[in-house]
Amino acid sequence: MTVAHRAQGDRQTERMNRTLEEYLRSYVGPLQGDWDLHLANAVFAINSTVNSSTKLAPFEADLGGTVSERAKSRRGAEFQERQNAVLFQCREALAQAKERMHDIYDRNHEEQVFNVGDQECLSTRNLDPKHTGLPNSSKFGPKWIGPYTYGESYELNIQEGNKLHSVFSTGSLKSYKEPTHLSKPTEVILADGSVGQVIKSIKGKRRRKRRTEFLVVWWEKSNQHGNQWIISRKP
Repeated sequence: MTVAHRAQGDRQTERMNRTLEEYLRSYVGPLQGDWDLHLANAVFAINSTVNSSTKLAPFEADLGGTVSERAKSRRGAEFQERQNAVLFQCREALAQAKERMHDIYDRNHEEQVFNVGDQECLSTRNLDPKHTGLPNSSKFGPKWIGPYTYGESYELNIQEGNKLHSVFSTGSLKSYKEPTHLSKPTEVILADGSVGQVIKSIKGKRRRKRRTEFLVVWWEKSNQHGNQWIISRKP
């Protein structure tokens, strides 16, 4: 079992799909509407091809021999003996292939360790925006969302309103770091050439003498005494 969008788990499926596409590409007609007519031959060809890991064709591992070999009748005891030897060979070859892939993966992989209760961010790379509560366009959205509290088995405590499955691969997680400071905004140059102030947030709204006023917090005065009521100016 594996989770979605994890290359280490999906690569075998992707490789098989690519092999099937390459085969069909060689036989389909110009309009590509007859691809399904070639599936049976494609499956037969793939099952007759020697696998790089097991060193056997799938037909040999599953049925005890290729189609041409199975045309020759064998006694039950002979078939069982041969099949046991074939299965042993498959297990040995797969174990060696697994060890090779394990060594190659570990050379460039740094294990991530997460503890229950830690604050983690989640990558939005393979998430559907409509399930995260973000704007529809993922191109302009945040690369990471959160933080979420880390639970057991790579599970996050997803906030209400998100239709996300709560279990993710460690490759989609990173530790959340509290911001240490707020960056200073770029200065605003007014029409008369003077430097204006930048509004950090709007705290309130009221009507006075038929005018709309807003209670704003300036970036340069981010405290209670720096709040100021200003008149709304319509363009």
